[in-house]
Amino acid sequence: MAGDSVECFLTPPSHGRLNISDLKAAVADSFFALPPAFQTMMDESCALLHDSEEVTQQAYQVVVSLEAVLGPLRQGDAQQRWQALADLEDIGQRGGDAVLVALAGCLHDRDWKNRMAAIEAIPHVATQGDQLALKTVIDGCSDREPRVRNSAVLTLPDIAEPGDAQALTALRGLLMDTEEEVRISAVLATVGITESGDAQTLEALLKCLEDRAWRVRIAAVEAISQIVVRADERVAFALSQHIERDKWWLVRIALIRVLPHIAGRGNQCAINAILGRLLDIDWSVRMAAIEVIPLMTERGDGVVIQSLVLCLIDDVRPVRMTAARALRKMFATSLFDTLVHVRRAVGWCACGC
Repeated sequence: MAGDSVECFLTPPSHGRLNISDLKAAVADSFFALPPAFQTMMDESCALLHDSEEVTQQAYQVVVSLEAVLGPLRQGDAQQRWQALADLEDIGQRGGDAVLVALAGCLHDRDWKNRMAAIEAIPHVATQGDQLALKTVIDGCSDREPRVRNSAVLTLPDIAEPGDAQALTALRGLLMDTEEEVRISAVLATVGITESGDAQTLEALLKCLEDRAWRVRIAAVEAISQIVVRADERVAFALSQHIERDKWWLVRIALIRVLPHIAGRGNQCAINAILGRLLDIDWSVRMAAIEVIPLMTERGDGVVIQSLVLCLIDDVRPVRMTAARALRKMFATSLFDTLVHVRRAVGWCACGC
């Protein structure tokens, strides 16, 4: 440790012996915080000591070496390589470029678990924006094993800086991955890297609304809502159109809930899409549509009030109750004008019945 020394006060265990492994653990717990795997203990005669040997001296020399871990990483069996990766993660950024180079080499490991462990260790040993770390993670995004690709995708936001073109290009390609979990992770990772309003990423995410997996479509809706700038008419139009087409009720609800943020108040295309869901086959969708209407329209809007009054005769009680609360929010400054619309709508309902 560069000539420094550390005093360790050790209490013998119940069996009465202190081993070299106990001494290494004490050094690891000291201010050096040096994991035992990187320590080699020597006695006064400079003889190497094994962990199982007993502590018999007052002072020992500690040799610190990355090679103690890198050796098993290159030449050990699968279990030894996995343990070496865990040790490298513990050493953190103190290992320098040598550790990053070693982790990059692990992408060729024949065991996919070790390849994944190498990728997951990178954020612990590299700083955000490090080009070697970024290249290693991007390379992992094309691994043949889906679980390795998924791990690499989730690691990208920790390594890539916001707006990084290489990372975003890799993520856009993974939005079309054969595995559903990888596609979901790619959608989520774009939020951590994409800058607000990025047109290319928004276009790619809008295409994800056609994905065959409903979980991918919901993730895309959430990602779009976090990246888009408020009152983006083009995106609001695309989402409004998709509300009517999507066959999965959870996706329709997700779209309904983000539209007020994206479309803003008074966007007629979005309002019409929401009003159309008041007749949705699923009562949860109808209720979600009722809840957001006051956020998108002006108070006292006669057409909206009449539509909400029709919901008061819905077959499902929670829908009727939600409609009543929404009507209260829609009251204009002139309560008389609002009640006129309500009476007209109720009369229309009576005639229809």
